[in-house]
Amino acid sequence: MVSKKIHQVQRTTFKKTERLSSRKIIESLLSAGMSELRFPYRIFWKLNGPDASPLQVAISIPKKKIRKAVDRTLLKRRTREIFRLQKQGLYEALGNGKSVHLFIIYVSDKVLPYSTLEISLGTLINNLSQLIHETAS
Repeated sequence: MVSKKIHQVQRTTFKKTERLSSRKIIESLLSAGMSELRFPYRIFWKLNGPDASPLQVAISIPKKKIRKAVDRTLLKRRTREIFRLQKQGLYEALGNGKSVHLFIIYVSDKVLPYSTLEISLGTLINNLSQLIHETAS
C-alpha cells in the first residue's frame, strides 16, 4: 500500500472581491494616491483602514496606447496572471486591519513579452509590499 501525502496548496485565484470597480475610488486614487513607475507599468495605490477586501485592483490598458483590441485583451490577461501569481507578498505585508487599493496602468505603446512584464510588475509589487510594511510598523 502506497502512502499518500496530502499537500496543503493555497489557491491563487483572482476573486471578484479583489477587483476594483468603483469609479469614485479610482478617481480618488488618481488624484490623491501614491504613484510609482517601472516601465511598462505605472501603479497608483492608496493605503486604507479595514475594508471588506484587504486588496482591490483595477487594470487599465489604454486604447490610445494599444490600438488593437486583441492586443489590449492579451495584455490585460497577462497582467492579471502576473498579479495573481505575485499578490501573496502584498497580503503578507498588509496583515490585519489594513487594506490597499491598486490601479495598474500599462504605459508602453508596444506589446512586450511576458518575461519583461513579469519582471516589471514583480518589482513594483515587491517595492509596494516593502512600503506598506514600513508604513504599517
